[in-house]
Order: sequence, then C-alpha cells, then structure tokens
Amino acid sequence: LITTTDIAPTLPTPSNTHATPHILLDHPHTTTHLQKLPTTNLTPTEQPTPPDTRHPAYLIYTSGSTGTPKGVTIPQTNLIHLFTATHHYFTHHTPNPTPQVWCQFHSYAFDFSVWEILGPLLHGHTLIIPNHHTTRSPHDLITLIHQEHITTLCQTPTALYHLINTHQQNHHQPLPLQRIILGGEPLDPTRLTTFHQHHPHTTIINMYGITETTIHTTHHPLNPNTTHTPNTPSPIGQPLPHLTTHLLDTNLQPTPPGTPGELYITGPTLARGYHHNPTLTATHFIANPYGPPGTRLYRTGDLAHHHPTTHQLHYHHRTDTQIQLHGYRIEPAEIENTLTTHPHITHAAATLHHDHHNNKHLIAY
Repeated sequence: LITTTDIAPTLPTPSNTHATPHILLDHPHTTTHLQKLPTTNLTPTEQPTPPDTRHPAYLIYTSGSTGTPKGVTIPQTNLIHLFTATHHYFTHHTPNPTPQVWCQFHSYAFDFSVWEILGPLLHGHTLIIPNHHTTRSPHDLITLIHQEHITTLCQTPTALYHLINTHQQNHHQPLPLQRIILGGEPLDPTRLTTFHQHHPHTTIINMYGITETTIHTTHHPLNPNTTHTPNTPSPIGQPLPHLTTHLLDTNLQPTPPGTPGELYITGPTLARGYHHNPTLTATHFIANPYGPPGTRLYRTGDLAHHHPTTHQLHYHHRTDTQIQLHGYRIEPAEIENTLTTHPHITHAAATLHHDHHNNKHLIAY
C-alpha cells in the first residue's frame, strides 16, 4: 500500500496477522531508496490472454434528482475512442517540440481527472499532482505553474475567473501556459478578454462533457478576436469526431437552427448504463431513431441551440431544476428536502445567486 505518514495511522488494522506492507512516500528512508531505483521503462512481458477492452475501466458516481448517487460504468474501449479522438491535444506539430507538463487540477472523484491523468501519461508527458490546498488557492496555483513550467491546465470557468483576477492583481509575469481547457459549467467568454490580451499565445478550449458519454463530448477553441455579449448562452462548439449530437424537441424531432432543443448524444463512448439500475438506464439511454438498429441515444437533460451561421452549439441550461456550480451538478430539491427534515423548518428554497461580480453562490432560504 503506497501512502503517506499522515494517512497511515488512520488506516484500519487487518484482522489477520498478514498486515499489508506500507510504503510511506514522504519517509526519508523511502526517498533515499526510490532515488537508487532505475528509471528506465519496464520490459513488456507476454500476457497469456489479451485484455478484453469491453471490461469496465472504472465505475464513477454522479448525483441525481432522487438524491441517491448513481454509478456509471465506463468500459475500457470508451477511453480508447476518447483518446484517439483527442489525440491532437497531446501531440506536437512543431519541428522541435518542448515537453508538455500537465496539472491534475480536479479530484479523482470527478471524471475530468481521468483525462487529466491518463492523457499526458499515455503520450509520454509530465503530470504534476498538486495538493488540495494549491488547487483551492489561485495564488499558490500561479506559483506552481511558474515553478513547474506547466503548459496545460484544466479548469472550471469559475476557477479560471479567480485565477485571472489573482494574476492581474498580484503578478506581472505572464503565465507559461500554452493551453487552458475548460469544462464542468457554462462559460462567459466576456470574462476572458483581458487574459487574452496579456496571454496571446495561450489557447483556451471550452469543452462540454457528460459522465455518461465518457468525459468530453464537444470542444470549442475560443477565438480571442471574437466579440461576445455578456449573459449569452455558453459556446460549446462541435462534437468530438467519434460522437454525434442531436437537438430534439419533446417528440424527438430535430429543432431548427437557433431554436433550443434537448441535447442527445450518440457514439461509441456511451456508458453501459447505470450500475444495477435498469429502469433509470432505459429512461436515459434510448433507442436511436436516427442511426443503425441497436444504437442508442443518451438524453442529457441539457438545452442547447445551433448557431444559424457558425453551426456551433451553444449551451443554455438544464431542462429540469438541476444547476451547475463550480463544476458540480446540484439538485436544489435535494437541499430543500434535507433542510425541511429539521423540526423547526417547514418550507425551504435553494437558488443560484449571482453577485455584482457575476460570481455564483448557492443560497438557501
């Protein structure tokens, strides 16, 4: 078991006499030992049977309107399709490429982290794993970006807004970032104008993703020269090459360009379904009337429209009461129901509030 000295004492003691061996990464003896080990790649060994990529890669839980977390099963083959489709985000197109350094900003309980971790490692890049405090402190994160020469950073839009404000107030040296990848909540591009001006060589990509369709679904590289209007639907671009999106009305008929419709997704990276929940699976993973027999559509519950001219997708909001805050999908009804379990509370309301800086806060009454 690989752990650290502060966590080891909290681990349960095995009931048998064969305790699991511990390697304490932050122990001086361990550090000395690791420095003596070889750093060359391991020699591949022949496997008796090839691994079956249909087997699950992971089971990750998301919230739902019932308040009961639902497990989403993602097969290994889904990740193969995803990383094939996003290969260009991890490769170089210059004659003398510099090494990429990625940062795992998100918790491993959030599937965005799967892309952050496996993407750079599969392509031979460096991955920096900051501690929890650094990911919550824009000042410390800026320091880490400079110290480690981080070239690619994944953020929620809210986290990036705080990073930009902190950088403008306290730092003068431009960030060495080559690419910022956003996701998890709607984006207001008007809040990035100043950053574009001070970082003309940093590309910002807004990605829309769903756990049930394996992390990322659409991508939209932002054009710094495009003028955006505040409080307009978030631009989420085009589907990744392995996926197809449909905007449908309540009768599963396509909506015209410019008219909002519910976003449905089809392709090889749809999850198997919800773990041990066939009823919920049948509700959200439906037969695809626009594809070959046997294919499925995933019903996202998100409203979007196609821009009549650019044909880019723009995200509006949920079709239900679910809200998005700092990358988390939240059901206000769950909060309200929990509050009313208190003996002195009979009614409650939870809502998303925007302050005068357009920062979002969840407030319950």
